[in-house]
Amino acid sequence: MLACPRCRQAMPVRKRLLLILPEGDKYEYLCQRCGSTCGTTVERPAAKGIAG
Repeated sequence: MLACPRCRQAMPVRKRLLLILPEGDKYEYLCQRCGSTCGTTVERPAAKGIAG
């Protein structure tokens, strides 16, 4: 749940892939009630360990 600027309260959100960037995937969070954007985030890929 995130604070929705249009509903003016904490609402459940949907996570939508917005862009695939070299540093990670950018996601947008949309209010399930009105569909407005509640926030974005960039999720970086997990670091791959070196087996040795």
